[in-house]
Amino acid sequence: ESPYSFTTVDELLADFARRLGKEVDVEKYESLAASVRQAILNKWFDEKTGVVATGSQACQAFALWLGILPEDSRVKAAKHMQEDLVNNDYRITTGNLCTRYLFDILTEYGYIEDAWKLITREEYPSFGYMIEQEATTIWERFELKKHPGMNSHSHPMYGAVGYWFYAYLAGIVPTGPGYETVRIKPYYPEKLLSVTANVATPKGDLTVRWVKRYGQTHLYVTTPFGVRAEIYADGKVHPHGSGSHHFTF
Repeated sequence: ESPYSFTTVDELLADFARRLGKEVDVEKYESLAASVRQAILNKWFDEKTGVVATGSQACQAFALWLGILPEDSRVKAAKHMQEDLVNNDYRITTGNLCTRYLFDILTEYGYIEDAWKLITREEYPSFGYMIEQEATTIWERFELKKHPGMNSHSHPMYGAVGYWFYAYLAGIVPTGPGYETVRIKPYYPEKLLSVTANVATPKGDLTVRWVKRYGQTHLYVTTPFGVRAEIYADGKVHPHGSGSHHFTF
């Protein structure tokens, strides 16, 4: 089961209503979420193949990110997405609407090496291509277009992948209000040697660093006072309170 919580708008509204004690609205939005989900599946999802709509990277990634696909079909759907990426020589077709979901879902379903290859790619279309063209912000399009029509050069929308660096490479995911509880579950691409990330939470700085040295991985986690962390290391979950923690595996 995924440790990360993806949700549709109606499920989010149901959660708001539950927190506010509006039970009638809870039932209303949960029912609406279920009916919308089923309508999408009936029209766009092939359970036998795991293909959503056209089967594009965007269709697969977004449906998986929302968590609307049947659980026994999700691995198949992710595999279809990954194979499409590989068969296209890692040329992404997600545009600026679904690119961020692609990185999350690749990692979530076991394709961290593909995600890393994608983030370090320099050929068009890629973030590396933008950087090579002296980009300092995310463009509206991956092409280097200079005429004024639909060519914003500071237009992240859903094309930005900063969340992926924190939530997956560093593994920092808040699981409670104001970072009262947090999950630390980093991913370790083979060709990446170290990661350092710092989050300024309401309770103070939370820092995660990991580094590979001589066949071992060292994970350092510092959590501020009042924060409880579940730290994933060496295939185990380690519950810890505030302070500095070090794991070697």
